[in-house]
Amino acid sequence: ITLTHNRGASVSQPTQQESIEVFEARRLIEPVLVLRFMAKAQAHDIAHLSSMISQEGQAQDAGDWHKAIRLSGEFHLYISEVAGHETFGRMMRELISRNSLILMAWGSRDPGLRRQHAACGCQEHKKLLDAIRLRDTTEAPLQVIAHLNTIESQLNFTLAQVQSVDLEQLLQD
Repeated sequence: ITLTHNRGASVSQPTQQESIEVFEARRLIEPVLVLRFMAKAQAHDIAHLSSMISQEGQAQDAGDWHKAIRLSGEFHLYISEVAGHETFGRMMRELISRNSLILMAWGSRDPGLRRQHAACGCQEHKKLLDAIRLRDTTEAPLQVIAHLNTIESQLNFTLAQVQSVDLEQLLQD
């Protein structure tokens, strides 16, 4: 949200540069969080991530793009929360919030491509979870970086005009 004097509040439209920076920051932070998550996670934490992936898949199957984006962000935030890194946790909350707006602004407008991209993300969450289950400290950070690279590569910065993002719709269940 951007507050402008004498104009009120509006939803910020992320720039291409900001979008690139958000992914760059996430690639620096999330491998550390994944490693810390693996060191602390209990069986119920891993089961919770699995449940989140299922919910994300259901939202994708229903064509609910907004809910799928929100659930994907919650997946990453849960890893951050369990990891217990307060500073990175605060940063992740802001980055995930910005990332959701980036996906809404620069993601594909084509419903078929959107579904394909979302399904790809869900599959990548499953690969990350598999590496976490194995407590593979080499593979898990690589999986999260590959996942972020994939999402960033699907952004379309050539859109003539960024469509306005409906913040209420993005944040609702």
